[in-house]
Amino acid sequence: MDNRTRIQNEIVESLDNPAHGILLLAPRTGKTKIAIDIIKKEKCKSILWVTPSEKLRDIDIPEEFARWKAKTYLRKTKIVCWASLSKVKGYFDKIIIDEYQEITENNTVGFFNGNIHYNSILALSGTHPKHQIKKDILNSLHLKVLKKVSIEEAIDEKLIADYKIKVVE
Repeated sequence: MDNRTRIQNEIVESLDNPAHGILLLAPRTGKTKIAIDIIKKEKCKSILWVTPSEKLRDIDIPEEFARWKAKTYLRKTKIVCWASLSKVKGYFDKIIIDEYQEITENNTVGFFNGNIHYNSILALSGTHPKHQIKKDILNSLHLKVLKKVSIEEAIDEKLIADYKIKVVE
C-alpha cells in the first residue's frame, strides 16, 4: 500500500460513523476517493452530491465511483451542481458538498426551509472560505473541520496526485 492510500484510509477510519463535518484537504490529495470510501463504510442508502460543474457532475464523479468500485452507490446518488441545489427536495442519508467554499445563502436555502433533510453532511475542499457569511452557514449546519491536511503536509507526505497545468495565452 502506498503512502497516499495509507493516509486516505487512516482519515476514513478515524472519522465517526456517520461522519458529519469538514475535510479540509489540500488539492489533489484524493478527497473524492475519501468521500466514496466513507459512503461505502457507512453503507448509505441515499446520497446527494453537490459539485461546482456540469463536467464533474456528468463525467468525473461517475467515473470516480466506477474507479473505486462503488457503482452500487452511484445508483443511489443524486449529483447536482451548486447552481441547482436550491431546487433539491427530499431526504438523504449523506450529503457530500464538494468545494464547500461555493456555499451561499441562496444555494443552501433548502437546508433551512425544510426542503432538504439529511442524516449527515460531509463538506470537502482545499480552500476554507474567508467570508463570514459562508462561515456562518457552515456553523448553522454544525460543520466543523474534522481533518485538515495543508499543502505543505501533503507535499511532505507525497499525497499530491499528478496533475497537468495548461497555460492559455
